[in-house]
Amino acid sequence: MRPLTFTIFFFWLLCCTSVADDKILKVGAFDWPTKSEAGGGGAYFDLLKRIYEPHGYRIEPSSMGIDEALGSLYRGNIDLMLAEWHPRHLQQDASIQAKLLTAPFFPIDTEYVVVLMPHKSSYHWEELLADAGMRLAWVEGYDYHQYLDLRQHTFDTVDSSWKGIRMVSSGKLDAFIDDLDDVRIAMMRPGARELKFRREVILVRNLYPLFQNKASGHALSELYDEGLEALISNGEVHDIYRRHDLNWERVKFLRPHLY
Repeated sequence: MRPLTFTIFFFWLLCCTSVADDKILKVGAFDWPTKSEAGGGGAYFDLLKRIYEPHGYRIEPSSMGIDEALGSLYRGNIDLMLAEWHPRHLQQDASIQAKLLTAPFFPIDTEYVVVLMPHKSSYHWEELLADAGMRLAWVEGYDYHQYLDLRQHTFDTVDSSWKGIRMVSSGKLDAFIDDLDDVRIAMMRPGARELKFRREVILVRNLYPLFQNKASGHALSELYDEGLEALISNGEVHDIYRRHDLNWERVKFLRPHLY
């Protein structure tokens, strides 16, 4: 074989080997600013890259809604989804096939669910629960009625936190239920300072990457736990979250089974 031909063959072989060794990790994620952004940005994706890339994985993100991500995970079209409550909580929702899902030991975040009420109102969450006539709403897809004992209440869904906040601020709703971080991000918009409301934290739940409840899913879950435990020990997880204006200290990772 001539030297030039051999050189070309050598580089072709090297490239093929690299492609073969590059394992793809398909991730379905809701588009959460600063957390799991479309295209693979945000703290969650940075964390996954730091955990899985040393093991030869390449993250392949897909932006999708929660329900679509769950369906894709059931069918094996993705390897993990970001991010949801632990399957032990999801089993309260009959529409979710929780037995097909598994979660790692360590959460990736903690969700603080809040209820927003008109500024001049005087009632509290317990009174909202007791009065099925209250006008409630939340962002479509969150299904809070399944977990907050609201099955007897009528409710509406909105397409964004911003719309729900404006509705409750103007008195068109008696209560708007949402993720605290979603509220925080929405309140960064122009004109947000003019909106007035009261707020109560009503539920705290850890969020996890979810995997298929099968051997391959359990293996990926174990890699996640091993990698995150190391990042917690050396403090790097704090830097990853801080880069996206998030605080790892608010994550309930010490006794995750309580959340």
